[in-house]
Parts: sequence; C-alpha cells; structure tokens
Amino acid sequence: MKVLSWNCNQVLKKKIQAIESASSDIMVFQECENIEEDFFAGYRFFWTGRNDHKGLGILVRDKSARLSTSFQSKFVYFLPVETDDINILGVWAFNHRVTKFGEGLSGNPLEALKHYKPWLQEKDKGFVVGDFNNSVIWDKHGKSSNFWDINEFLESLDFKSVYHQASGDAFGKEAIATLYHTKQKSKPYHIDYIYQKGFKTRSIEISEFEDCISLSDHMPVCGNFE
Repeated sequence: MKVLSWNCNQVLKKKIQAIESASSDIMVFQECENIEEDFFAGYRFFWTGRNDHKGLGILVRDKSARLSTSFQSKFVYFLPVETDDINILGVWAFNHRVTKFGEGLSGNPLEALKHYKPWLQEKDKGFVVGDFNNSVIWDKHGKSSNFWDINEFLESLDFKSVYHQASGDAFGKEAIATLYHTKQKSKPYHIDYIYQKGFKTRSIEISEFEDCISLSDHMPVCGNFE
C-alpha cells in the first residue's frame, strides 16, 4: 500500500501527472480545487473547502471509501474518510490563520484530533496525513498549538510519524525538508507528515527540490507500507 501527501499549490488537474508514477492507494492533497470525481479513474474523491479553488482533497482507491459521519466542518481543514478496514484523517491545518474565515472555527490540529479521537480508535489501522504547517522548532512554553503536544497525542493513539521512524531523525532536526519557503532552497522546513497505525513501513520518499519546485513550494511525501 502506498500513501501520498502533497500540498500542490492549486490547480491539481494540471499537475497530477507529476505524481501519477507513485500509483498511491491513498492521496491527500492540500490547496487543491474541488474536482469532479470521474476525473480520477479508479478512485473515490472527497473534498472540503471554503471555495471551489482551494481546499483539502483525498483520493482513495478502495471502493468502500466514504466520508465519516464524525466529520465536523468547524475544524479547518480536517477530513475523515474511512474504508471497511482503514480510517484516514486528511490534514491541512490553518492554525491561527483560521480567524480569517470567521468565528466559531478551529485550525488547531490538537483540538481536531481530540474531536476525532473516538473515530481514530475504532479501527486497528489508520493514517493521519497532511500539511500541519507546524514543527517543534516553533514551539513555545504554554502555546496551544505546540507540535510536540500534537505528536504526543498522536503517539498516545498509537500513530507514529513514518519519516521519523524510518530516518531516526529527531523532530525539528529533519535532514530532508518538505517545504521550501518562498520556493527558496535556502529556507527548508519539515512540516508535512504521514502518521500510521497498524502498518509495517517499507520506505518513505520525499521528492527532490529540483524535481517539484516549479509546481509547488511543498514536496510530495510518499510512504510505502506492507
């Protein structure tokens, strides 16, 4: 099984060929438009967003895939999709920027994860995948969105970061970036993650700067699992 996450920086329809070779069973796209489902042959497509041009989309090859009844639109953007065997939470975390959408919303992954905790615990296998817009390098004492707390909470639910399991890198000390701020190679950050529960990881790959920077400031992240 392959799982991919990519903040595609909009207009996914024109960029999908760049990652089709990954042939992933589950693909989570941030900043993608709302696309008609029949565009993706062999997949179910799920999407949430505030306008049709820029949101969070999930492609699942399994025909049993469906939107979970636990979906709560107040969390921007977190999309729970389930199959008969796996629960998948797609993430594009707006964090403090959620205020631009109005009152009564939350972009805090920890708050969203607490809401989805019962659902994430329903099955023995699952993924939490996406652009968290966060790293422990920005953590501060008393900050409600500290990534260390988010990671601890996920680990308490038996979800582990695939990159950190495979590489042995410490959080905040990642050797490979997933984001190059303003598309500059001199500004690397690791803020996109695949968390898994119940799978054995074979490998994880993060695309090279030169291969994808013309398409997006984020690099595709792809995990391969038994």
